Formats: sequence, structure tokens, C-alpha cells
Amino acid sequence: MPFLIMLLLLLTPLFLQAGTPHPSLPKAGSLEGLGVNIHFVDAKPGEIEMIEDGGFQWVRMDLFWSSIETAKGVYNFTGYDRLLAALEKQKIHPIFILAYENNLYCADRSVQTPEARAAYAKWAAACVSHFKGHGILWEIWNEPNHKGFWKPMVNVQEYSSMALEACKAIRTAAPNECIIGPGLANIDLPYVEECFKAGLLDYWDAVSVHPYRQTGPEPAIQEYSQLRQLIAKYAPAGREIPILSAEWGYSTTWFNSDDERQAKYLAREFLVNLSNNIPLSIWYDWHDDGEDAAEKEHRFGIVYFKHFPGRKLPYDPKPAYQAMKTLASTLKRFEFVKRIATTSADDYVLLFQRGKDQRLAVWTSTDIRHEIELPASAGEFEIVSLLGDKRTKLTAKRSSLKVSLSESVQYLIPKVPNQGLADAPVAHPLELTMAPRPGSELLVRVVNPTQQAFQGKATILTSAIIKPKVTEQPLTFATGEMEKVLSFPLPAKLPEIADIGIRIDNEQNQTIAQLLPKKYRMVSADYLKTAQIHPDGEKSVGSDQSMSLASAPPEWPGNVGPAYQIDYRFDEGWKYLIVNNTDPKLRAIKDEPAAFGIWIYGDDQRLVAPRMRVFDASGQTWQPTYGDITWKGWRFVRLELTPSITHWGGAKDHVLHFPLQWDQIFLLDNTSRKATKGTIYIAAPVVLY
Repeated sequence: MPFLIMLLLLLTPLFLQAGTPHPSLPKAGSLEGLGVNIHFVDAKPGEIEMIEDGGFQWVRMDLFWSSIETAKGVYNFTGYDRLLAALEKQKIHPIFILAYENNLYCADRSVQTPEARAAYAKWAAACVSHFKGHGILWEIWNEPNHKGFWKPMVNVQEYSSMALEACKAIRTAAPNECIIGPGLANIDLPYVEECFKAGLLDYWDAVSVHPYRQTGPEPAIQEYSQLRQLIAKYAPAGREIPILSAEWGYSTTWFNSDDERQAKYLAREFLVNLSNNIPLSIWYDWHDDGEDAAEKEHRFGIVYFKHFPGRKLPYDPKPAYQAMKTLASTLKRFEFVKRIATTSADDYVLLFQRGKDQRLAVWTSTDIRHEIELPASAGEFEIVSLLGDKRTKLTAKRSSLKVSLSESVQYLIPKVPNQGLADAPVAHPLELTMAPRPGSELLVRVVNPTQQAFQGKATILTSAIIKPKVTEQPLTFATGEMEKVLSFPLPAKLPEIADIGIRIDNEQNQTIAQLLPKKYRMVSADYLKTAQIHPDGEKSVGSDQSMSLASAPPEWPGNVGPAYQIDYRFDEGWKYLIVNNTDPKLRAIKDEPAAFGIWIYGDDQRLVAPRMRVFDASGQTWQPTYGDITWKGWRFVRLELTPSITHWGGAKDHVLHFPLQWDQIFLLDNTSRKATKGTIYIAAPVVLY
């Protein structure tokens, strides 16, 4: 028996035995893992050189099963041989996607039958055997959780069966090659958990996802943390299986998007990944796929569509290309060290180092420019703008460096190594949401996206008018804990508009997060009491919806106001429900709010999302939004009201004209466009200032 165990260990690749990532994967925190999606086998003159000059060291490309195997059992790799040779000439590494259906085995549908699975596995093993030894990453399919890529409908069991058979064949044919998957559309936790349950983590060397969103990239941090929890739960003992951001980009035709915003998000996307242990980040897409300004799929590129033969730059670059060049040149051969603590989880200060040399990348995820103070030793700094076209000087005096943050990344370069930055406390970003319950208490939801252990305290900040019964209490997170809710009892009677805030200090009494006192006003209970519910969206798409005063789920104390039960059913397609009230007195919103809040008891469907709508004085409609309902139980949802959110009509000037009126105090959007049904509860809407 000991001899057999030794033999098996000798035959097992080292990376599968030890707790280290696969050697073909780039090092986390370094720029050697930044890449871009392409859609060609034969590059146009100067194209790969322009990719390399932009700072990309990886490309991701489909290996089309149907184009390689045009007769059963006969494989032609000629085109991909040329591509690999051209990439290696520029020292660029490929991810090859083993996809899609082949009409020889599965006409008009994805891989579902035993014959098709066997043929796919044989072809996948042949591909890997042909190209082995080149450090290629082999991805098992692309977005199998999307109906456009798994036909005729998404089926995780079919995908898992195919992927398992292919992985086993690859490991037999070329045991040292790097296998990744499943290339998920978004971070679809229920789908990927089924893959893990099927045993695919026994074969995958990394889990690849596509964290698309139309907001800024920073919320992906929490989703990465949730995915890591799942990987830890199902991974074989001792194996380190990282997450890869294998496809993620922003179309310039998305609402409120343009070339400038795409450039901002590119830099922030890559920096978020670099600072969150994501070793590989692939931007989608290299060049625009067409010239139709209204077609979103045509506008993901960081260079424009038209090719110019004979020019040094064969494509006209967008600002995003220049943002990438600036990031790559400024941080060349630097590695991420730490995120420096600030008082807001919305502010990002990342320290990179190369030997003794230091660089900072700084920005805020809000659209409000503001100044922060960093603990830096006295000295001079150079500030490099997002596109590298502006360079200014800045001086740190004594132990303080004041920096103005905006949505655009800036790079700070100290003239000499700065000890203050080296000694600066590491951020423990905690996301705070204050959630008032009428006549009862203030709840503070604290999210710990990194899941690191923490000990400290929470302190209420308020005016002398409000006298909370408790002003301070301990806050502790154990390793792996992501969320806690603190309760601060409030006086029974509060003024119509109250102001209150929260501060979090660590064990060293350093403030690491705070929400300065902000005013809030509860919406009249009569609004929901006399509201109506209606369907909206495509008239041809069916739905059922109802709202009624109900006994709320047991977690909701009955003495803090009524809760309303909403039952919904949506057929496949674009459909949503709205809750509104036509009473002019109830629709009026006083003063100038910054956000709205509402308590929602979620059903964890992960397919629908809450919204609100208001009119401004010019007739513009503004739609504050929140992400999909991915939780079970009560949660206070804050919906921001800023000029960057979705809006239309009226003055069309992107300016909020106060006063505002309610259009729809609640909207439930079927963001998935899939057939779905469920039950949620809503309660205690509030206006936040």
C-alpha cells in the first residue's frame, strides 16, 4: 500500500498536491495578469504589437470546435498555430476557450448526449495535447449559464457532465496543463455551486467568472468574497484555487456611459482585481465589433472598429486604451502591497511597490469630488492623471498628505521612498448602512467584504436633540464573517426630520469607517396604505402581481409600522411591477434628498431588483436602483440619488431640479428576463438627506 500511494503521488502534478496555484497562472497583485479579449486568428498588420504596446500580456480567444473538427475525428489546428506563433513573438500568453457546439454531433444544441460528450472530450484532449507546454490556460466553455451559449436552454447538469468528461480526458492526455472554468456570465453563485457539487473543483485550477455590471466595478469585491467562501467549502483539501476575472468590460452605448466613463472603469476594474487577489483580468473587448453607435455589442472595444493599414497605430485608440497604457507604464513591474485605511469604504488608496520605489493609485467610487488626508512622511509627490496627459506636483507636510479624490484614478509617485506610507494602517473596509425603524431603533448594517477578523467599536454620532439610550457598543467579526447588524434604541418620540451618523474605530482607536450625521425623514404611512400596484414593461409579456397589508415575517417587530406583502409572477421577457400613489399631498418630497431607503424582506430569487422613481421640477424622471435581491430576510436598501443614475425626459440636462415628487415609491424589475415568481415584503420607506 505505501508503494502504491507513493506511485500515485509521483503521477500527480505537484500543483494538485500542494497548496499553490498552477504555475501557468500569473502572480496575483502584479500587472503580468492583465489581458484583453480578441476575435481573430490572423491579426491585421500591427494589431498584436498595438495590444502588447498597450500593456496587455494575455489574450482570450475562442477555439471553435466546429472549425477545428470539420470531419469526425479529423482536427486542423493550422490557424491557431499561426495565432500562437504571433502571440509568442510579442510574449503574450493565450487563454483558449474550448467551445461551442459542433453540428457533427449536436446540431442546433449544446453538448447533451453521451456521443456528443465523448466527442467533445476527445477533441478537447486533442487540442490540449497539440498545444501543451506553452503555458496556455484551457477554459471549459464560455458562459454556459447564458441561453445564448448553452442551447436550447441553460442546464447546469448537462454542462457539468460535459465538463467532467472533458477534464478527465485532458488530465489523462496532458496532466500538467492548466484547466479553468466555467467562464460564467456574472458571478452566478447558485450555478457555480452546482458545478462544485458535481466535483469540477477536483480538476479546475481556477474558477473563471465574468463580473459584468453597468455600475462601477467596486461591488464585485463582495461577490468575490462570497465566491471564495463557496470554493473553500468544496475545494479538495490543501488546494488553492483562485478566481479569475476572465471577461469584463463596459460598452460605451450603455445608459449614462461614454468613452470617458469607459476609461475610468477600465482602470478601476483592473485595480480592484489587482488588490483583491485576482491573478488574471481580461478586458472585453479589444476593438469595437462594428460602427453602429446604437448597438451595445459594437462598443465594448478600447480601440475603434476601422483598421488603417500601414499606420504605426493600426486602430484609433479610445481614452480607455490610453488609460490602460498609463496604468501599465506607471505600475510596470510594481506589485500590490496594501490598501491604506481611509474613513470611507468608498475611497481607495492602493500602495504598490518595486524594491524601495512606491506608487499610489487613488480614487473614489462616488461621483462627489472630495479631499482626504493620508498618513505620509514629508516629501514631494508627482500626480499622474488617468490618461497620463497631466502631471502636477504635490507636497506632504509633516505627517500628512492631502489628496483630492474623484471618479478618475490618479497615480501618486513619491520623489523618494515614503516611510509614512509604508507604516500606514491597512484598510479594513467596512461598508455601513444606517437603517432607521420608526419609533423604535436605529439599525446599522455593517458588511465586512474581505471577511477578515476585526475588533473595535461602533459609536453613534448625533445632535443634542436626539438622545440615544445607547451610544457605543463593541463590533467584532470572526474570520469568515461577512455581515452584522447593530441595534441602537432610539427615543420613542423623534423630530420630523432627525440627523444621525455612525463611526467605527479599531482596537487602536483609529477611525476606519464612518457616516457623518445625515438627516432623514420617514415617508407617511398613508402612502403605502393607499397605494396601488400595476404591471409595466412589454404588454405581450404576462405577469401577476398583488400587494396587501400582511402579518410580516416573524423577524419584523409589529410595533414599528406595517409591512406589505407583494406576490409576483413574471413570464419570460421585459416586465416589472410598480407601486405608486396619485395623491398630490403624499407624492411631494420636501427639501433636497441625497438618497432613499426602504426595508425589503427578500426571497433570494436573484432574478429581480428593486428600484424607485421620482420626478424633478423640470419633468425629468430619475430612477435610483439597487442590485438583484440576493438575500433571504429583512434588509434596509439604500438607493442613491445622484446625477449619474438612470434618468430621462424633462429638461434632459442631467441636473436634478428640486423639489421632487414621487412617481413610483417601489418598482420590482425582472432584470433576468427569465420566467420567475416569488414573494417579498416592503416596509418603512424613508427619505435620506
